[in-house]
Formats: sequence, C-alpha cells, structure tokens
Amino acid sequence: GQNIISILIISTLIPLLWFFGLHGANMLEAIMNPIYGTLGLENISKFSNGIRELGTGADELAVWVRGSWDAYVFMGGSGATLPLILAIIIFSKVKSQKEVAKLGLPPGIFMINEPVLFGLPIVLNPIYFIPFVVVQPILTLVAFYATKIGFAGPIVNSVPWTTPPILNAFLATNGSFGAVAV
Repeated sequence: GQNIISILIISTLIPLLWFFGLHGANMLEAIMNPIYGTLGLENISKFSNGIRELGTGADELAVWVRGSWDAYVFMGGSGATLPLILAIIIFSKVKSQKEVAKLGLPPGIFMINEPVLFGLPIVLNPIYFIPFVVVQPILTLVAFYATKIGFAGPIVNSVPWTTPPILNAFLATNGSFGAVAV
C-alpha cells in the first residue's frame, strides 16, 4: 500500500475513468478503502498512542492513506478542478464557460465537481484530457514526498471528504502547516 507506483496508478485511473464519464473514485473505492482506509484507521490509532515516526513498520505511521487523496489530490473533486474553475472565472473570455464555472464554484469548494465535469464539459473533451488526467499523479507525487520527508504531516484524523481542500489538509494532519502549504 505504500508503494508510490501503486498510488500513482490509482491517482491516474481515477481521472481517466472520469474522462469517460465513470465515477473513478467510486469505482476504485473497492481497492482504496480496504488498503488505504485500513492504513488510515491504523494511523489514527497509532497517533493517539503517541507514535509520530513515518515508515512501514508496526510502530510507524503510514505515509499515504485514504484521506491523503482528499487532503492533497482531490482539490475541488477528482481531477483537482477547483483551480480550473478559478482560472476560468478570472481569465476566460468564453461566456458559457464562465457561467458554468460560477455555478460550479460553490459545490467545487466542497469537492463536488460534476457540474464542471459535465457542464464545460471535461468528460469526453479531448482538449481537457491531458491536464485532467496528469494533474492528479503530479499532486500525488508532491504530497507523497512532502509527507515522506516530513514537510507535511501524515494524515492522522478522519475528515469528511466534503471538507474544503486547505481546511481538509489542516484538520486531517492535526494542524500541519506544511500540509496546508502543499
């Protein structure tokens, strides 16, 4: 579960499935929850027992858990669409895209991005394909290694997935400002 390759595969498959209109996170939950959900529960238990070191040992916290995707990768939902929404609102000259982005901003803040995925659309749109699919693995790499080197704290709390991105990282890591920066 702590192999960066398997984590990157999941982080790539989620938006790839979404591109074809399939809810990637829900489809892969059968893999993610038993492995990474269990690691998350173990992190919570270990942290409450005073364990603070990262690693793969019995007395160490896991670097990547189920909540890591919510805290670091799904900024605005699968494919990290919240920055796209903000960029469209600020810079786009296309009126229809601006309208969809304005309507998609409130739910996007709470990690619900279906209005943008189907409204712009991102789903089945070849122009958005590469950035939509590639952004999650990049965010995953940054967050994984930021946690591994100790810049961002590990996920040690269970936070609802609808918690806004920066607040999610802060609460899930028990107040790590490095996690907020990531």
